[in-house]
Amino acid sequence: MGFTGNVPLDSFSLPLLESILAFARPIRLVPGMVLQHRGSAATSHVFLASGLASMAVMLANGVVADVATFGSESMTGLATLLGQDTGNADCVVRIEGEGLRVPSRHLAELFRCSPEFRACILQLTQRQMSITAQICACNLHHQALSRLVRWLLTTADLTKSSSIPLTQDALAEMLGIGRPTVSLLLQPLFESGVVRGRRGTIQIIDRKGLLPLACECYDLVHRWTYPPAQNAAQQPLPDALWSQEAGKGLPRPHRSEIGVAEKPNCVVKDVFASSAPVAARANPLHA
Repeated sequence: MGFTGNVPLDSFSLPLLESILAFARPIRLVPGMVLQHRGSAATSHVFLASGLASMAVMLANGVVADVATFGSESMTGLATLLGQDTGNADCVVRIEGEGLRVPSRHLAELFRCSPEFRACILQLTQRQMSITAQICACNLHHQALSRLVRWLLTTADLTKSSSIPLTQDALAEMLGIGRPTVSLLLQPLFESGVVRGRRGTIQIIDRKGLLPLACECYDLVHRWTYPPAQNAAQQPLPDALWSQEAGKGLPRPHRSEIGVAEKPNCVVKDVFASSAPVAARANPLHA
């Protein structure tokens, strides 16, 4: 696992990482917390280190459905950095975790001045657009059971845990289906032993047994989320390693030596004057 736990942050060159951490503040992510409201301008962005957030769209009749979920492999408010004034969906925390909050104004300046940061944001945006389009097609054309299994597997990958702390009510909202339907869909999975449910938690017992029940969208979303060139530490964990503790001690992503400033008039404040390596400093999440 990298220094911050967030994949994009831990892939940045040292100067770029430090220029972001200079303005970062730790934030505790609580289920139900709205990180960005639809129709409102983003004042900050959150780089998730753990937990899960989703982009939730609400229709006029009050029905809510998630069109994208992400964890430590991404960040909030990508559209704002590309010039969109307000978001068209709520960014909601679904599974508790930690993250780093950075002011939008600072990241907007980095997007303008740093080719390294800009390239990362464009790549993350392209990935999110592809995943969102696929999930929309999935919601329209695939059976509810296949969608449910796809969501369970994807969430386990993103959180690096086979135990998913989520109630059936929350799961129904995220999938855009009724609570009774979720219960009916989970029942055969419980009976077959591939998953287990208890006190607001769904635990995957047999991942291999679940895979054939998922729709094609799981493989596609997985491929886009974890491209071959990405650090192997972010790949889904082997069945034998799926646990709350899995993922610790994994290799740190490679850091390039790309500079921050592209234009002479772009000045990015760097308050980390120490020459000590980043790994030797305190984790910003616990500052």
